[in-house]
Amino acid sequence: MAIEEHRDPDPGPPPWPAEVVPIRRPTRVARTPVVERTHRIHWFAGRAHDVLDDVVGADGSRFVAMSELSATATRESLIELTRLQSRVEAMKARLLDHAEVIGAHAIDDPEQGPLTRPLPARSNAAWYAAAAHLPGPVATRQVRVAKRLEDCFHRTAQALAAGRLSQGHADVIVTAVDALPACVGEAKRREAEAHLVAEAAKHDVVALRKIARYLIEVIDPQGADEILAKQLAAEEERAARKCFLSMRDDGHGTVQGRFAIPALDADMLAVALHAIASPKRADALARETNDAGETVAVPGPELLGQAFCDYIERYPAEHLPTSGGINATVVVTMELDTLLGGIKAATVDTGRKISDGEARRLASQSGVIPMVFDSQSVLVDMGRTVRLHTKSQRIALRMRHKTCTAEGCTVPAAYCHAHHKTPWSRGGKTSVKDGTLLCPAHHRDAHRPGYTTTYHGEVTRITKTVRRRQ
Repeated sequence: MAIEEHRDPDPGPPPWPAEVVPIRRPTRVARTPVVERTHRIHWFAGRAHDVLDDVVGADGSRFVAMSELSATATRESLIELTRLQSRVEAMKARLLDHAEVIGAHAIDDPEQGPLTRPLPARSNAAWYAAAAHLPGPVATRQVRVAKRLEDCFHRTAQALAAGRLSQGHADVIVTAVDALPACVGEAKRREAEAHLVAEAAKHDVVALRKIARYLIEVIDPQGADEILAKQLAAEEERAARKCFLSMRDDGHGTVQGRFAIPALDADMLAVALHAIASPKRADALARETNDAGETVAVPGPELLGQAFCDYIERYPAEHLPTSGGINATVVVTMELDTLLGGIKAATVDTGRKISDGEARRLASQSGVIPMVFDSQSVLVDMGRTVRLHTKSQRIALRMRHKTCTAEGCTVPAAYCHAHHKTPWSRGGKTSVKDGTLLCPAHHRDAHRPGYTTTYHGEVTRITKTVRRRQ
């Protein structure tokens, strides 16, 4: 086993002073007293509830006062509880697998309370769903992932037990590795797992899912092009078949609808709508409305809805207003070989990959701009000829930076502004080398008094200057 199972038939005396009586949860469900539990996991599960009862009350209504918690103690507690949650999830996964192995759902023990006695269930997942009040699909997925962690995803299980990744990370890793083509051997699958475990330490679940989608490129670079081309083509064909648009008139002057479109077209639509909704427009859409004499902010979805109507009513594509200094343009990067018939996937500047066939289709009806980069992938500078970055420079920045460069920000490059690292007023050059991308919010902060902006490689760090009273 990759994770050592500790067995201790005699855990010894309870780890609290003899004069302190452990608090018991008032509950109608019979359970084995903690002091009578012989297995360490069984003891821990009960003891954890005793401690929590002392902190928050058995019914959750008696939280201890937090007024004396310092900022450091608060931060440490949040991080430690997050790690503890992951470690408990790892323990729960092992218990779920153990329950599956021994058929706990089918063993009747009259001495057990109604919480732990098996309910009439066909499977461990069904019993767990009923006992824990979980939706059936959720319980089934947890049981399946628990079995995979125990069977062969030992690195993932160890990292989860150590609190280095979350249950969400573990779900992504198991799903992505299991989804690899059948031609990928077990050794390569374990390499893929190790790669994703390492990436999980640096990325959240959403980012890890994007990395995992192109996992084949990491474990089989030579054969990845062909496999990824087939995968993307199949996804695009399936998305095209599933396209739909339904509209329903509610009889009050509004038509509501639902739609499903391929992801690439959704990217194009999103870029266009954000361009129309941009506050930089001379005739920008109103961001406040007067409601019964009171000024209220227009919510984001409502603003995008207005932009959608504006798009439908007035704007041909070639006349779309600028967003971040260039027209609402979706930039597709592909190698010359792909354009001439190769199978290597192309990349959209929103981070999405598209198949070779889709890229050539776009090229046949859109402008093709050849761009030559040096060995460091840097486009030739435009110098200090103009204050604002040119369209070519902005496209080059979007090629270099996939998202806003502010630390921790994931706003796609398509929605960002070009920013001078060295301000123009201080002799900065309008160039690709001296430029970077910032989303509108971080761009405003970078130019606000009281904020300090520093650059660390490709990362921009914007911090607020805090002045303490003397």
